[in-house]
Amino acid sequence: MNIVIIGLGQVGRYIADFLFREKHNLTLIDKDPQVLEKLGDSIDALTIAGHGASAQVLATADVPNADLVIAVSSSDEVNLLAAATSKQFGAKRTIARVSEFDLWKSSQPVSRGLLDIDLIINIKMIAALEIIRLIRSMEAVLIEDFADSKIEVEQLPVSDSCKILHTPLKDINLPGKSIIASIIRNGELIVPGGDDMIEQDDEIIVIGDVNAIPEMEKLIEGTSLVRKANKVALLGGGEIAFWVAKFLIQKKLEVMIIDSNRDRCVELSEQLDDVTVINGDATSTALLKEEGIDAYDVCITLTNDDELNLMTALLAKGLGVERTIALVHKPDYMDVYREIGISVTVSPRLVAAKQILKYTREKQVRSVTPLRDGAGEILEITASPESKITTRPLEKVGFPRGAVIGAVTKSDGSVFIPRGPDTIEAGETAVIFMLPRVRKRVIKLFN
Repeated sequence: MNIVIIGLGQVGRYIADFLFREKHNLTLIDKDPQVLEKLGDSIDALTIAGHGASAQVLATADVPNADLVIAVSSSDEVNLLAAATSKQFGAKRTIARVSEFDLWKSSQPVSRGLLDIDLIINIKMIAALEIIRLIRSMEAVLIEDFADSKIEVEQLPVSDSCKILHTPLKDINLPGKSIIASIIRNGELIVPGGDDMIEQDDEIIVIGDVNAIPEMEKLIEGTSLVRKANKVALLGGGEIAFWVAKFLIQKKLEVMIIDSNRDRCVELSEQLDDVTVINGDATSTALLKEEGIDAYDVCITLTNDDELNLMTALLAKGLGVERTIALVHKPDYMDVYREIGISVTVSPRLVAAKQILKYTREKQVRSVTPLRDGAGEILEITASPESKITTRPLEKVGFPRGAVIGAVTKSDGSVFIPRGPDTIEAGETAVIFMLPRVRKRVIKLFN
């Protein structure tokens, strides 16, 4: 595909690097020549220094012949104008990233067709929904939804009380409509076979019907009852915190927000019913103790300062909060945060980049979600009529090692876990965990 990327900040660089590895023809536009020069050392692409919404710059980038234009600069106005202009010039598809809610009156994370732009990604809303998913499970490191939220993928740490340690997977009676798709051991992604076993300190990726995932959590966590969050503390009262709180009170959870800006606290208290809003310093041990932070199930740090988020998350953890989630604006910090005890990190930029990458695929591919910087992928793909996958049982199609079908949704919306004798019908959508090296072979089976 011929792809034009406008804006080479953290989101643009992540997308460019991923698409370059997939051997797309890239044109990169940024107003800073030094950024382009530095990126040119690692990515073979046409680079253009200039304003991303300039008609002259877009013409130089041959936008009329572009299969996809992705506008992800730091300016919402530039992104919207660049994407809309590119579509008028003849680009087949356009995507724009925005971060300010009041630019377009919508509370949806993804909007289609506005200003003739194919897709508008709301970065703050996407980050808020990512946090909501992580709150749903007290143990998950990662949660993704597929097939209109009928299928869920979770990455779960393995505790020493796990019920299925040291047992070959073929001998484990897994909950209905769920499978173990991958084992993460010492940083390596493994697509397991029947003789493989789960070891202590592993993390596993499970795929299944949303109703089966809680049973899988019980199996992995080794507890008779999966813990759920009832009380959530938000340290920082920005827009992401507002939307997280709004979603949580709809689920009848108890929510407290602490923010140092008095005017913002007044605004939040007026907009959010049934939320406790505290004006104060979230780094104050005395304040956190006074507000009973140790009684909260989850503490989420949501300021614009990474160091402050880290410090307050560690402080809350030290005061007895078991699960901490930190917003990380610099993705390079994410692994460090987890190594020093933060339960989960969320990068708005990486979440937005992954969402955008879902829409850069072949027609029948509904989405591709990279995991662990592209070491693994979750493919959501619809079977075409007369494709190899629809004409014979799965055990006879030569499905590649390094990929596993986690679940399939039928045309009536029901979900099933396919086995060897099963056949996937045309129009049905499969959610597949795979290593990138086998992606082309998997897609070929569905063409």
